[in-house]
Amino acid sequence: MQEYMLSTPVYQTIHDLQMQHGKTLFLVQSSQAIATQDIQQKMQGIDLDNFYIFQDSATCAEQLHTVISQCLSQAQAGWHAVICGDESFIWKADNALRQAGLLKDEIVRISMAGKRQVYCVHCFHIQSSTAEVFCRCEQCGIDLLIRTHFSERLGAYMGVCANAESLGKLGTKEVSHA
Repeated sequence: MQEYMLSTPVYQTIHDLQMQHGKTLFLVQSSQAIATQDIQQKMQGIDLDNFYIFQDSATCAEQLHTVISQCLSQAQAGWHAVICGDESFIWKADNALRQAGLLKDEIVRISMAGKRQVYCVHCFHIQSSTAEVFCRCEQCGIDLLIRTHFSERLGAYMGVCANAESLGKLGTKEVSHA
């Protein structure tokens, strides 16, 4: 029997984090100070050479790629990664790790409250949002309903027009027959 594909991501908690054999790369978002402390406590006695804290910035994705390529350029088999942050950070880091050659099962994702990516299916724009259900697309201005469907490839939830029925009525003209 084939496993069905989940349309929402599944995350682990810090308390469930099990240290893997081999080297582990830790990528933690700076705005998650409590999570950083919890992870460091859990790692007592473990090498912290591969523990990186990233500031929330426009260059975060570039910084992730640089750190990951430096760490994994001389890596041997057995490497794992732990990502801890909001969903927006997690999927930027996940994308960079996958491009560097790590497999989905070699990455642990720990989600904390914060921003997430929303993909507008109308203009194809991806934006960060803290909204749970509705937001407005920054590019095309359409009010979006944020679906629970998540695309790992895009690292974003799908946003569809929230008021399509009222927009459709505006576009039609009533013609009177005299």
